Amino acid sequence: MRQDFFTFLTILNEGFRWVFSVDLNYWWQGMEERGLAGFLTIGIVIVLAAILIGGFFLGVFRVLAYCMMAGFLVLVLLGRQTPSLATISVMVLYILATKTVGHSRHHYKVALQCGAILVLVGSIFLAVSYYVGIPTLEAAFGDVKELRARIQDTSLLDVMEEVVPEELQSPDMDGVYSGGSLESMPDGPQFTGDVAIHVELEEQPTDYVYWGRFIGNTYRGSYWEESGDPYLPENCLDYPSDSLSRLVAFCQEHPQDNIESANQFILETLASQTTYNLKVGEFPSDVDCAEYFFFDRKEGYCIHYATTAALMFRIYGIPAHYVTGYLIPADMFYLTEEGTYAADVPDSQAHAWIEIYQDGVGWVTIETTPPRVIEDNGGSSSQDLSALGENGGGSAVSAEGQSSEVQPSDPQTAVATAETETEQQSEFSGEPSIAAPSLLWIFPILLLCIVGMAVGLVLRREYLREKRKKKNSKELFQDLYEVMTVQGLDREADTSDMSFVEAVMKAFPWLNREEMTQVMRLVLDLSYGPKEETKEDTTRVRNFYKAFCQHIGEGLGGISRFTFYFVDAWI
Repeated sequence: MRQDFFTFLTILNEGFRWVFSVDLNYWWQGMEERGLAGFLTIGIVIVLAAILIGGFFLGVFRVLAYCMMAGFLVLVLLGRQTPSLATISVMVLYILATKTVGHSRHHYKVALQCGAILVLVGSIFLAVSYYVGIPTLEAAFGDVKELRARIQDTSLLDVMEEVVPEELQSPDMDGVYSGGSLESMPDGPQFTGDVAIHVELEEQPTDYVYWGRFIGNTYRGSYWEESGDPYLPENCLDYPSDSLSRLVAFCQEHPQDNIESANQFILETLASQTTYNLKVGEFPSDVDCAEYFFFDRKEGYCIHYATTAALMFRIYGIPAHYVTGYLIPADMFYLTEEGTYAADVPDSQAHAWIEIYQDGVGWVTIETTPPRVIEDNGGSSSQDLSALGENGGGSAVSAEGQSSEVQPSDPQTAVATAETETEQQSEFSGEPSIAAPSLLWIFPILLLCIVGMAVGLVLRREYLREKRKKKNSKELFQDLYEVMTVQGLDREADTSDMSFVEAVMKAFPWLNREEMTQVMRLVLDLSYGPKEETKEDTTRVRNFYKAFCQHIGEGLGGISRFTFYFVDAWI
């Protein structure tokens, strides 16, 4: 259940980041710095508890609780997780308990007894499931975790991938990691050493393979996002000048004549003025990551180097975008039985670099992490731009300092096939990773919008019904008149005398004439006579109103019935 909740929070954070450009992690850190996080936590717990407890007594809270659970399950499935047995069991028990109480709402003693029995039975069921059910599954199917992983391979996201047109799919939909976050962790990236991806190539590589998983061309201060085509040079020139004032001023103080000199200056400056450190600690939430790394902390790792370099290239007017993925050494590849060359790449090979656009050549991979670090960690240093310009081909300087022919970087053509074996932590996030935001988010967003509209309509209906309970006989009769006119009664009918009864019976011949006559006479006496309204009078008009609306509602169908109950909310 904890893993389900964590997946829910991670997906929710990515959704807010993609839709509203709000990073909930940094927002929450800001609340902690102001001392407000504790109060917010208590407030959230109180609201959730009120909704869940209210579900036992009020229909509107019950609907809201069901919608919350449905949204939770949808986001867990989108996060490529199979909801745990405990999660499903608790939800089912809650629904059964609220339904039991709901059917007995007029007999609270019976309702509470039924609820207590259900909770007791549910607790026994959970205990039996945990201590008997799981061992039984292990005996029948083997490792439960492996079984769950196989189930997750047919998750909702995979099904949606088959339905959604290819042009709407993100290039990073297999859920390895989002790749755009610049969050740093106090103790550095936590690598497991397990295989993160399986890569196959037709030919044996002679140099390091840069395999891109995410391309960011829009910088948001604490993360990168992909907006539009990241391979169009004109989409890779913008930068937030207001939040990068110091970096802009620094580049203006050191003008460069051409792309080669800019490349040399940027890489040498980063290597000489900053220190590579995986355990750089957390960055403040209210600062720009690139400026804080370059001018203040002066420590960071590949994501910080790549981000700062990409922004500096853009300031010099050179198109650049941010890339995350895996840096795979040539000696990691092995010959398969099919004659291809494969590599089982561990999560520790996760890396960040940039690509810049050079006229006549195209997109060129630039290794921005200092060469001494790359050499120590088995990577490759940057492209030799002057050689590219002269020869029109590509060359990359390996860790040993030897050049080898390469092609302009393309993360999709560099790898023939790639399969995600397991979801692992990477250098770019301290949390279990998820798929990059893509247009698939349209589906859960639409779902949440529909749920929000439904909850709003239910809340509005409950409000109007409560308000109607406080109305007197004349006000109820006015509502009855409105319903009747909508359903076909002539608006010219005179409500000031008994002739109104004939008009009503003509429009609704199924009505009981005697009851209609009594209600009309009562309303006229209250409006024009000395009669004082009693509780019995109000009850009579209200019962007639409810009976009329119920009969009308039962005779409607489709959208008309929905409008009658939830839009007009007549009953």
